[in-house]
Amino acid sequence: MINDNEIKEIIAKLLNIESIDSIKTSDSLINYGLDSLTLIKLVVLFEEKYEIEVDINDFIEENVSSIEKIKLLIEKYIDIN
Repeated sequence: MINDNEIKEIIAKLLNIESIDSIKTSDSLINYGLDSLTLIKLVVLFEEKYEIEVDINDFIEENVSSIEKIKLLIEKYIDIN
């Protein structure tokens, strides 16, 4: 099981957010500055951390717009492996 804080830490570092406590799992990450370039970087970081290979077609806004959605996506790929 993936810890929400693990995902928050990666996102906070990438988006220069000072405190992971300020990010709620349902918050829209677009409001924190998530854009297409940052999204690609995020894909790479999650693939390295969780040793998964995510189909780039799954990294669309509806799948990565919040911590809770990202967690579900990563868990999907962990279950496949």
